[in-house]
Amino acid sequence: MHQHRRSETVFVIRQAVNEDADRLAALRVEFYQTQIAAGWRDQPVNLQESMQAGTPATIRSPRNCIFLAEIAGAPIGYVFGTTKIVPGVREPIISSIEEMYVGSDYRGVGLARRLLQNALADFRARNADRIQLRVLAENSDARMYWSQLGFRENVIICEFEQDHRGSPAPT
Repeated sequence: MHQHRRSETVFVIRQAVNEDADRLAALRVEFYQTQIAAGWRDQPVNLQESMQAGTPATIRSPRNCIFLAEIAGAPIGYVFGTTKIVPGVREPIISSIEEMYVGSDYRGVGLARRLLQNALADFRARNADRIQLRVLAENSDARMYWSQLGFRENVIICEFEQDHRGSPAPT
């Protein structure tokens, strides 16, 4: 557990535990709502229900790391990362930042960077060869933020919206 000060406010960053599932699920809903507003399209039919059902297993998975930021026991942000081994590639241990969120009242004070430092330390302990993350193409603020931290674009995913009304595919 790490403590950080913002004026007189003390932030605590700690690893999430099973008892945090409901509070973390609520933060994850806030995160996904920001992503939906920014144009994310792969959204669950019922976001609230999906996060409530999936968060406990996300916390328990030995592949995952989840660090929760709190003030006086109230959650204000989190980072969720995972590590996988990809057979047959030169650098097989790949970690990724899956989600990172800081409540709007606490942005701009370095909390995201502190959450990220915790995740990176976890990835180092897992001997990760590479660290990846996904950012919406139109989210220029996030792309700039991650770039300033040393992340570089590697793969660009292009999408084509299929018209199911019988229009021909692009030529």
